[in-house]
Amino acid sequence: MPRDVRLVDVDPYATDAFPRPEGDENVPSTSSSSSSRATLCSFNVGLRGLKNLCERRADATSACADQHGVRRALGYGSLDAFLRALGDVDVVCVQETKLTKLDVASVGRVEDAWDSAHSVCDAKGKDSYAGVAIYWRTSRLRPVAIEEGVCGSRRGRVDDKTASRLVFAVGEDAPFAHDVARQKELDSEGRALWIDFGTFVLCTVYVPAVFGDAMMDEKVAERALFKADFLSALATRYQALIKRGRHVVLCGDWNIAPCAQRDRAGVPSSVPTSVNPSREWLHEQLDSHLTDVFRAAHPHVNDAFTCWNVASGAQLNNYGSRIDYFLMDDAFVKYVRAVGVAQSHH
Repeated sequence: MPRDVRLVDVDPYATDAFPRPEGDENVPSTSSSSSSRATLCSFNVGLRGLKNLCERRADATSACADQHGVRRALGYGSLDAFLRALGDVDVVCVQETKLTKLDVASVGRVEDAWDSAHSVCDAKGKDSYAGVAIYWRTSRLRPVAIEEGVCGSRRGRVDDKTASRLVFAVGEDAPFAHDVARQKELDSEGRALWIDFGTFVLCTVYVPAVFGDAMMDEKVAERALFKADFLSALATRYQALIKRGRHVVLCGDWNIAPCAQRDRAGVPSSVPTSVNPSREWLHEQLDSHLTDVFRAAHPHVNDAFTCWNVASGAQLNNYGSRIDYFLMDDAFVKYVRAVGVAQSHH
């Protein structure tokens, strides 16, 4: 299993613990097996993208060393092999898939045991960029609704025969409702995907990254505003679900380190948490609606990083940051049985 996979094991199907949300009596049970547990996995596949990670190559079974001596599998040989490598998990959330619509049809689907939903980038000039996907075991889970984006501008785009309705009601706290162009722009890169599994709603996100000084570079400033608007829209959407009495699970690559002292290497404990808009946004969510599940379970664990500067070989000394994690509404957290970062290599 790749080292930087995030896992959380929850027990969401005990009927005494999770009665049907008020107003959602018609939401069917999610689980089609007798098991009451669901293991969710989140994995940013990185710069290679899902297609390259899963393609069948002559050297796919060998792990070649890079310039730093780090060995990693160059490819799993197939999507099925990739999913098998993640172990006995029920849901796999993937970020930075870099798939096109044609790629989804050719390499993004698996047969029999799994089903999937994808959100791909269709922004002009950004082919094979960003993108997210969710895979689930059909014998254990059954979605009742699927939706893309943080603004709802992609309604009806997801092609999934099992989805009978949308996650959000039409007009329900739609972000940027009076700016349709901004809605489409925020949803155009395929960075968010929602699936209603009946007892809880799962969202996987690939939050935009911002590189550079927004005060010095106009393009960086534009991207910083894009990220801020994306996060604002995301908050509006998930809070609408909580207001409706739904449980939410948000996971993925957030491109935000939640706490400078514990979640970023090289920051002395005496240094106050650095201030930036993204971290302020995250702290607001954690103070009011959500729980960082890993930190709640492991409050004193340091160096549990999920991202490193691979070009410099920083992973050799685990000099990185924790920017990939699960967030859940506070009422759902007590049903989490285990959470962690996978430490073994494939």
